[in-house]
Amino acid sequence: MSDNVVPICPKQGDPCANKQELAQLKLEVERLSALARTDPLTGLFNFRHFTQALSNEMERTGRTGDSTVLIMLDLDFFKQVNDRWGHEAGNQALQFTAQSILSSIRKLDLACRYGGEEFAIILPATDLLTGVKVAERIRESIDNTPLLVEGKDIGLTASLGVAVFSGYSQELPEQMVERADQYLYRAKQAGRNRVCHEDIDIYKRDSSVSADEKAALFGLSSD
Repeated sequence: MSDNVVPICPKQGDPCANKQELAQLKLEVERLSALARTDPLTGLFNFRHFTQALSNEMERTGRTGDSTVLIMLDLDFFKQVNDRWGHEAGNQALQFTAQSILSSIRKLDLACRYGGEEFAIILPATDLLTGVKVAERIRESIDNTPLLVEGKDIGLTASLGVAVFSGYSQELPEQMVERADQYLYRAKQAGRNRVCHEDIDIYKRDSSVSADEKAALFGLSSD
């Protein structure tokens, strides 16, 4: 054997032990990283990760000229669920909602627990019409799938607000969240268990930008 060749795993085992220790440390770092951005009850991303992900997606949208949709979802009469059925039933309702969301979106979409009984879903490269259809699919899934507690369906429903961000807007992430929340509030005021959003026809007119206008906008943004 050449003097320059070192056995991968000699009898003493020191290099192997170091390699195993490094692998274990890497796994622990990955585990802690996942915990830092995950809601432990629902398994969805948490608020901290949501704020960073929305900012990143809006920045990407500004570069590509695509549109991004944000859906804000709030469970209806959630306090009554806790009061009547107990907090464990409330936890089941939150987990049920998380699964309903995940079963209704794509792998590239981001589902987050925003806080309490409110959820946020980011749909990258998505127009308003498609975003509204996704929101309706989530709403129908929650409304039409029974959540049984003590053998009884507790009749869970949700209200949703949908906002769209174009690559030509100067809107900040917190402003987009506020706008989606406003549509969510309208859904609550209109009777709950519904989706509210901005006018799709107005959005289509506002988003019909010519190629020259897009080039000019990108030129301005790159200075």
